[in-house]
Amino acid sequence: MDERWEFTLLWDDKSCVDVLASAAPDPERLKLLVHMVRAHIEEWWDTKGYNRQSAKMGRRLP
Repeated sequence: MDERWEFTLLWDDKSCVDVLASAAPDPERLKLLVHMVRAHIEEWWDTKGYNRQSAKMGRRLP
C-alpha cells in the first residue's frame, strides 16, 4: 500500500538560496542541495514515530 504524506521542511540554512533563485544553478551546488534535502526528509521519516517535534512536521494524506 502506498502512503502519501505532506511534509514541511523547517530549515534555516540560507547557504543554498542562490541555487533556488537561479534559472540555471551550478550542477554541483544543486546536487548538494538535493542531498541535504533528502537527508532531512529521511531523518524526519525515521524519527516521526517517536519524536513529537518531528511528528508535527508532517501529516499523512488520505
